[in-house]
Amino acid sequence: MQQENSSLKSQLATVKDWTARLANYELVRGAGGALIHKSKAEPLHYACPRCVESVKEIHFLRPGASYIGHYSCPACKEEFRVDFVRSTLE
Repeated sequence: MQQENSSLKSQLATVKDWTARLANYELVRGAGGALIHKSKAEPLHYACPRCVESVKEIHFLRPGASYIGHYSCPACKEEFRVDFVRSTLE
């Protein structure tokens, strides 16, 4: 029973830590249409919603090299259209 109690306390601490970390973000829809986690504090940044939900990890999105307004996750490689950028041809 003591070992099980210790294990449950450890699991609870992990959940509380994750909840506290996630409280520093809000789920928003970027101007480009993507749902992303945006930091509430400086420095402002975006976090990958896929990694937050599936593996319970926070990975900062990085501006994509291919397209302006697109961001990518260094962990899962998913791309997100965060910003809306008009073509200069329009």
